[in-house]
Amino acid sequence: MIRNIDSSGRQCFDWIIENLKRRPQIVEDNYNRVFSNYQSYVGHYFWHLYNVVNFVDQSDQEVEAKEFYTDLIRGQLSNNELGVLFYLGLSDRGAKFKDLVEKYALFEDMPSDVLIDEEHRKIYAPSAYGESD
Repeated sequence: MIRNIDSSGRQCFDWIIENLKRRPQIVEDNYNRVFSNYQSYVGHYFWHLYNVVNFVDQSDQEVEAKEFYTDLIRGQLSNNELGVLFYLGLSDRGAKFKDLVEKYALFEDMPSDVLIDEEHRKIYAPSAYGESD
């Protein structure tokens, strides 16, 4: 059982990553179960973030403008927010976001040390990190 988050604001993402690293087998075995535990804490945040990125994606802007706006969004995310987004994208709820992450290289500046295991990096396409296939 995952205990309640004892942090607020951006610090909750630090707490989530630390907690996930303490129990990596839970994350690797069932992303959906893990995020059902955190949904009430960060679900609204990622739903809003998804909708903003999706709005940019669906806009009539040129590709360069879309990349500019998603770069601005990415620049606002802390390393641990990116780490939580990484694992959220592996859950059923985050599957649509995973596609946008890969399309707009939202993990381009994410350090590998926020991941539970650096091997997890291979779960996303290289485009998620701003690399070509």
